[in-house]
Amino acid sequence: MTVVTRDIHAGYKGRPVLRGVSFAAEAGRLTVILGPNGAGKSTLLRVLAGLHRPDRGYAIIAGLRIPGASTREIARRVGYVPQMQQGRPLLTVIEYVAMSRVVARGSWRLRDDDLEEAYRALQLLGIEHLAGRVLSELSGGQRQLVSIAQALAKRPQVHLLDEPTSALDIRNQHMLLDLLREIARREKVTIVAVLHDITLAANYADDIIVMRDGTIVACGPPQEVLDEKLVSTVYGVNARIVELDGWRTVLVRAPGRSRLARGGSREQRQTSTV
Repeated sequence: MTVVTRDIHAGYKGRPVLRGVSFAAEAGRLTVILGPNGAGKSTLLRVLAGLHRPDRGYAIIAGLRIPGASTREIARRVGYVPQMQQGRPLLTVIEYVAMSRVVARGSWRLRDDDLEEAYRALQLLGIEHLAGRVLSELSGGQRQLVSIAQALAKRPQVHLLDEPTSALDIRNQHMLLDLLREIARREKVTIVAVLHDITLAANYADDIIVMRDGTIVACGPPQEVLDEKLVSTVYGVNARIVELDGWRTVLVRAPGRSRLARGGSREQRQTSTV
């Protein structure tokens, strides 16, 4: 197991968010964390990345105990991509991506191999044409892909991705998740990603972790644990799961209302965002 957590409790200013979270994520697999807003998904990733100290419990990530490992040790072995991207707007894309390797190495000198790995990561994501562009010129979706490329460039043992598809169009959402699953298997790394789209998780994740109110309510392969009752209970909706040609689609309708949202359709097909 590359990622193991034990009884993690964490919160903010006395407000509990995580309540005894324990799970394991294996190398070579894409693990997706699902759950409604406020379930504790982002806080959990921040704890795993060493950015938020838990009140109790610990994690072992790529052989490092957290809390306890140094920031530099974590940076070398763990790639973390938060929801909100904090880039340096005057850097070119390839400089920004390459800097992840420089920081992880504890140096401020850019080497030729840093640029080579940065370009490789951009190629993996199909955005090598952006290499010479300045960050401030990019769209939100482009910046999201560049941030993922930055994590890929340093070849960490563990990737922690918080809503990596949120700013992407439908095609790029599918492309990215297919690529992440391929990278996990080919390079034997652990990828843990927070998603809001249940349909994407059902079809691309090797394992899912479902959270609610700071606890884990289900964990395992999606075909074993992701069912209509679970989705309905966790999200407070009426859910149906339809399978066609091996593709599982989650349909939801808010309970007690004739429409999912005012002016919306009765059922929303979750093939892009939730």
